[in-house]
Amino acid sequence: MFTIAICTGEKVLQGQIINLVDSYIAARRSDRIEVHPIKTPAALLRYLERRGGFDVLILNDAWPEMESARLAEAAQRIRSDCQIVCFTLRAEDDDPAWNGLTPGTLHRLEIPITRTRLNRLLYRVLDRARENRLYLICKTKEGVVEVSHNRIEYCRAENYYTRIHMVDESSLRCRGTLEAFHQRLSMGDNRFLKIGRSYIINQDLIQVIFTMLPRQIIMNSGTLIPIPRRAWKQFQHDYSQRLVDMVTRGDMDALNK
Repeated sequence: MFTIAICTGEKVLQGQIINLVDSYIAARRSDRIEVHPIKTPAALLRYLERRGGFDVLILNDAWPEMESARLAEAAQRIRSDCQIVCFTLRAEDDDPAWNGLTPGTLHRLEIPITRTRLNRLLYRVLDRARENRLYLICKTKEGVVEVSHNRIEYCRAENYYTRIHMVDESSLRCRGTLEAFHQRLSMGDNRFLKIGRSYIINQDLIQVIFTMLPRQIIMNSGTLIPIPRRAWKQFQHDYSQRLVDMVTRGDMDALNK
């Protein structure tokens, strides 16, 4: 279940946004999405205190009384990965009031708002909210560990074990084959791509791809991942499809990393 709160402070705009969100939900029947229209900033704060946070919070920064940055920070104190959609008169406005938010969670949308632009933004934001909820359960020598998909940079086969390398450069040696881990990571998450028999990589964390022999991938950590000759065509196909998916849903932030 995904929860979306809408608090724009203006009755007409609130109604328009609710209609657009309803249209989006109708097109995404596979997702269970609950919408909470909230009339005022005070009502939103009361809701957060009594009932908890949201996956997505839609605010209207063009309405001065809204104090959108303060409301966004209140929502993220409860759920740090809450995605913030903010309607604004200037999409590129660099307001220091927003600096306290979790990096990558603020999404500005310049007024006037159209159905196409809002739908593309919602696809991107809800995909990120879904990714934040994905965890891999691993059996290690020390016991069972939950690892967020977002923390995984790449995995490497070690006989009947798999070593998971994290974005913070730590690692875990887990029981299970690389193929078994790929099947589990791929359920509902198209970021993870198997490279030959030895590696699984998080495609969002690729830094450079060398297409000339010997073909290699450099991850954000600087790790070199070799691409076997037989795996090259499949890698080209899968990675290209990932890029097409990001363009289709308007995820330009990921493309520009």
